[in-house]
Amino acid sequence: CASFAAFGTKHKCASVYLPPVPSERSTAISQIESSGSLDGCTIVGGDFNCVPECALDTLRHSDAPYSNAYSLEWEALMSEHGLHDQLRKQRGRVKGPFTCLRAGAGSATRIDRIYIKNSAGLQWDMGIEDTFGLSPNRTHTDHRAVSACCTQVGIEERGKDV
Repeated sequence: CASFAAFGTKHKCASVYLPPVPSERSTAISQIESSGSLDGCTIVGGDFNCVPECALDTLRHSDAPYSNAYSLEWEALMSEHGLHDQLRKQRGRVKGPFTCLRAGAGSATRIDRIYIKNSAGLQWDMGIEDTFGLSPNRTHTDHRAVSACCTQVGIEERGKDV
């Protein structure tokens, strides 16, 4: 966890990695919950290896079901801490954008996300970055970066993140 101040408001942020193996994911969620490390967090980002909603957050060429075990438990934990999936809130219930692209497997998912707690006077704008981590020696990556930009605004100027 890290803390910082922005526009006179103190923020605590955490970066989370949930394992792709469902039993390990369940254990990790339980450990995160019992550790209290999310207490007071205003921003939680990470690679969660599960999606909030398969119909909107996966694109697959396979008929096999997507292994999304413990996603509901993770979403409930975020909700208990007053955190929401900011990109979904900003864009609404639309498919994608996808953050993990597996060309060989013919699939794309939105397993990388940022959860944010609303704060009066702050507006968050989310984006997906295609070039993060790329260089002349590395011309592709399977994960796209999720970005969050915070702007201080008056209540009357708030946008879709309200």
